[in-house]
Amino acid sequence: MKKYFFISFLLVLLLIFSSCNTKTVILKASPKVQAPVGATSVSLSGFITDLENQIKQSLPIKIVNRNPLTFRYATDLINVSVSDFFSSDQINLDSFSKVLNQNFDVPLIPAPENLGDFSIPSVTIGSVPDIGINIVLPGITEAEGIEVNQHQTSSQTISTGLSGTEFVTATLKGNIEVNLTQNAFTNLDTEIYILKVTQGTNVLKTFNLLKGSNILDLSGITIEPKDLGISFEATLIGSNANVKIDENNPEILASITPHIALASISGAKITLKQDVNLTIPAILSSATFKSGSKLSLHSNEIQFKSVNGNFNIGSQTIPLSVTSGDLTADLSDATLTPSDNLNINASITADIPDASMSPMSASASLENIGFSNVVINNSDLDFHGNQTIPIPSVAKGIVDNIVIDSGKVTIEWKNTTPFVIKSKILSNVLGINESVNLDITNSGSHTINLSGKTLDFKTLDNIDFSYSASPTGYNGSTLSLSNVNPGDSYTFEATILFDGNAFNIGSITINATTIKGSLGDPMDLSFSDNDMADMLNKIQINKVPLTFVSTLNNVDMNGSVTIAASYTDTTGSSKTTNYNPITLGTSSTIDASDIINSHPKDLELGYSINIDSAVLNGTNQSIEAGVLLDLPFKFSVSQDTTITNDIKLSEGDILGRNEENAQDMKELLDGVMNENLVIHLGIMNTTGAKVKVQFIHDGAPVNFKINDQIVNGLLINNSEFKQNLAIDITNIFEQIKNTNPYPLSLRIILPEGVYNINADGKLDADLWVSIGADFKIPLHLNQ
Repeated sequence: MKKYFFISFLLVLLLIFSSCNTKTVILKASPKVQAPVGATSVSLSGFITDLENQIKQSLPIKIVNRNPLTFRYATDLINVSVSDFFSSDQINLDSFSKVLNQNFDVPLIPAPENLGDFSIPSVTIGSVPDIGINIVLPGITEAEGIEVNQHQTSSQTISTGLSGTEFVTATLKGNIEVNLTQNAFTNLDTEIYILKVTQGTNVLKTFNLLKGSNILDLSGITIEPKDLGISFEATLIGSNANVKIDENNPEILASITPHIALASISGAKITLKQDVNLTIPAILSSATFKSGSKLSLHSNEIQFKSVNGNFNIGSQTIPLSVTSGDLTADLSDATLTPSDNLNINASITADIPDASMSPMSASASLENIGFSNVVINNSDLDFHGNQTIPIPSVAKGIVDNIVIDSGKVTIEWKNTTPFVIKSKILSNVLGINESVNLDITNSGSHTINLSGKTLDFKTLDNIDFSYSASPTGYNGSTLSLSNVNPGDSYTFEATILFDGNAFNIGSITINATTIKGSLGDPMDLSFSDNDMADMLNKIQINKVPLTFVSTLNNVDMNGSVTIAASYTDTTGSSKTTNYNPITLGTSSTIDASDIINSHPKDLELGYSINIDSAVLNGTNQSIEAGVLLDLPFKFSVSQDTTITNDIKLSEGDILGRNEENAQDMKELLDGVMNENLVIHLGIMNTTGAKVKVQFIHDGAPVNFKINDQIVNGLLINNSEFKQNLAIDITNIFEQIKNTNPYPLSLRIILPEGVYNINADGKLDADLWVSIGADFKIPLHLNQ
């Protein structure tokens, strides 16, 4: 921080002259006042970092020497080991690995729909004519007190609608309603009326009738499948009877109304002709039932006793039988297909405990179902695929053949199906043509050894691999299974594993070949877009060693490397420089400064490596080739160039003027006479280059006097010793006095010349200002 001794000095003067009457005092003998301006140190490390970053925008470099500063660009042309010519990971056999899996179920066959509307025997009762009995008394139509003794009968038939074969016997339910009238005789001693229900000669039931309405219960009467008979008997006895006969009407009349139905039937004859509706899953192509499979018909209303008939599956006829009251069909060895029509055609004898149930039905069920053979529709059971891995173009051009040292293909599987899976693994390149039966097991495996197989790259573009797997009995659309049950679930899983980690190359035979390439994208060394473009374009590097290095590690082969540089120079001309071939295993250095100093915008380094045929079979064999491009900063600068931003020597005014002391400082400076203003500069320069130092005000250099010469800059040579310089700036004193604030900055310039830069160098400077002058100071003294 600056100390201004002008003020202190004047305060002393004021104390000395405070008792005098003088109004103006002039101090002579040139008193000297000194004020430190500041000190600064400019290190090249920041500049070098900026320079390195700017060059890196065009060229990937690093510092390899700091004094003299040297940048290096290094890259491999090739660094090829045996595995680089061809390795297992170049073909990535792991990608051949496959997982196969399939789950499927034997389809369930649902129960058939119930059979209904059994046609069972029933009675059909029509109307029955009235039964009348005529009493004939010769010569008498009306009389009183006569003797009467009459016994008369009459009969009638009740039609049942039965033919005689519908059943063996049946019991009836219901009644006969009889309305009896007799109006011809009165005052009788005996009057008896009897009605008998008969069937043939059998009297089924006898009823005594009363005149008027009679309800005769027929429940429990057992009948045969015939019509019923009605026998009506009347007995009239009287010793003093009265009679009045109407010749137009019967003397005794019974009106009969039957209400009869069958209550139960024994030995009913039932004819069953019905389709059996069975939903067959679409996946089922055909199924042959194994022994013990059966169809069963059960009815809660009908007790089957015997049967004569068949259950038909398409053209197959399966006899029906009665087992434990159910109709059954033995399905053993019968074959079912979705197109089959299923039906029953049978004559059945059955007991029907309650003939009033309607409709009567039977539930159908499939019992103990299993399949000795089943054909399933499935198009997803044929596993197959193929894959190729391109042989890398570099390997294709270089490698003649490889011999596999070790490697294997492993097939692991789990097969719970009832069949063997037939599989095949094929690879023409790997020499695999192997059929593998994946047996029924929870854990199976099979290994294919690849050791010793040769891959001939001369005739190959790809490494091929294909696989196929399908169940025994599978034709691509249907699968035949044996001895399975509906609902059985099966699983098949298989893994084809190419173990890349176990795949190793034994030897590689390479062709006589040429490998060409580029070191990368074109490099822009014009620096036209860099922040330091102006400075870099003024630099001409004196020598740029471009070294080509090649090494053969444990490899016996002949070959050479040729480098070519292509670029466009500053005139826009395209140029190509071909360097002499270098024998593999040697190195060579040339000077590339002409290329670098032309600041090419599109420098491209290409290479061509010629290799003779050889057999590589060592794990530590390799071929290496690379380039080293050194940029030593021993360079020529064609014209002055600024290497740093301007460095402020003061924060604000160089004399320390501010708002608080501005007036005092003005009065002080106004009193300066015969001034002598000097900047004292102590400076040490270890940058490795001479530099020019300028004092800058308002962006422009300040002229100053040194060694009686007016200059705007001072050359500072490289030296480990400090130099002390006195710089006379009296010529700008009036400008400093009249300009507030008056800042000063320090500018460092690299002048035209040839230099070696020390990356660790720096520029140390300290400055102070001295003023030698007469002072004219007005004083207001005590009177």
